[in-house]
Amino acid sequence: MKNMNYKRIAVVGASTAGGTGDSEFGGFAGRLRKWHESQGTAGNNKYFYNLGISGNDSNDILSRVEKELKDRKVECVIFQLGGNDCRRFDSRDGDITTPLDEYKENIHDILTKTSEIADAIVISPYPVDEKRTCPVSWKPHYYRNDDLEKYSKALRRICERMDIKYINVWEYFKSKEFGEYLYEDGLHLGPAGHEYLFNRIIKDI
Repeated sequence: MKNMNYKRIAVVGASTAGGTGDSEFGGFAGRLRKWHESQGTAGNNKYFYNLGISGNDSNDILSRVEKELKDRKVECVIFQLGGNDCRRFDSRDGDITTPLDEYKENIHDILTKTSEIADAIVISPYPVDEKRTCPVSWKPHYYRNDDLEKYSKALRRICERMDIKYINVWEYFKSKEFGEYLYEDGLHLGPAGHEYLFNRIIKDI
């Protein structure tokens, strides 16, 4: 899908898309904005929209994605999805935010709506440091790698069926000492993780 002629690109997701964990460069999206806008020339401006909202899950994104992409005439959208759908409440085995079957339906509907508006790239969830995410330090919320892996695989299968570009950072990070890619909270990406995502995305955009 490589197309250097995209004028309007958006990133949609939650706090990782919003740049949490990388205050200096604004995360992978901040790096992507700078790169994309630098491709513009006189009379050919480039536009970038960061539509990451902290705490959003697939239900939230489904409710807003169509209008937000249409309003901005987006031509290519990068989704970073799934982490908050795996959030559990009050205990390691507590209720999960979005049950897997509901998540699959949401993803299918998000990507179907998007396909009528823009090209899409989907980034998988990534592993977390459970010593710091079961629970996280600021709320009784729990994020488990077995949940994240299950949702990542479901997301990949949907993208394959719909012929949508899928960037499998789950497999890459799991093959590494992935802690070096994480922020100090163990949940969000740190600068190294955001830098990796940025470099991976621009290979496909």
